[in-house]
Amino acid sequence: MKFTHIILALLVVAIWGFNFVFIKIGLAELPPLLLAAFRFFLAGFPLIFFTKKPEVSFIKIIVFSIITYVLQFGFLFVGMKAGMTAGMAALVLQSQVIIVIVLAMLFLQERPNQWQCIGGAISFLGILFVAEHLNQSMSLLGFIFVLFAAFYWGLGNLIVKKIGAVNMISLVVWGSAFAWIPFLIASIVFEHVDIGSHIINLSLPAIISILYLAYPTTLFGFVAWSWLIR
Repeated sequence: MKFTHIILALLVVAIWGFNFVFIKIGLAELPPLLLAAFRFFLAGFPLIFFTKKPEVSFIKIIVFSIITYVLQFGFLFVGMKAGMTAGMAALVLQSQVIIVIVLAMLFLQERPNQWQCIGGAISFLGILFVAEHLNQSMSLLGFIFVLFAAFYWGLGNLIVKKIGAVNMISLVVWGSAFAWIPFLIASIVFEHVDIGSHIINLSLPAIISILYLAYPTTLFGFVAWSWLIR
């Protein structure tokens, strides 16, 4: 791995670390599924009109979008709303390290090296430690939902790997342009939202939260991360 790749990965880590704080800010005002719908709508539009479709089938774009965006962030946002703190959500989500190693062994025939095994073992012990210290500030339901989010993040990483050499900006934009639709439908069905009222009454912190989630976190973060994985 090149030094420039490590620097880029660390930059993504920093952006995604702040991401959890902005999620909490957004969740203070918006239902989780609606917040996700706003996030991916802005990440997909209007850029999709200026971005060529990635050189893969629509099925692959939709599968990527559902696994990496809809399921991962659906579980993450609902889990954080259910009682996971920003810090704990950030830590528990990293259990995807173990999931990726296992899935890569099963489906990509990749064999982890010694340091990856040690890192995975430490990560697993850390998750067990967190699980044993659930308290009033971190609900069991929220913990389980974030674990599901970690699983779908790990699975999404494998999907990116299998998709192969495509324009990552196109993949992220087109995937985002699809993801907001199931989020919006789910929000209307399960959260019974008045979308117009929420839009009119958005506060400045909520607007900043949505913009941060849409642009640095989704567009830059996922483009850079997916490119590194590929």
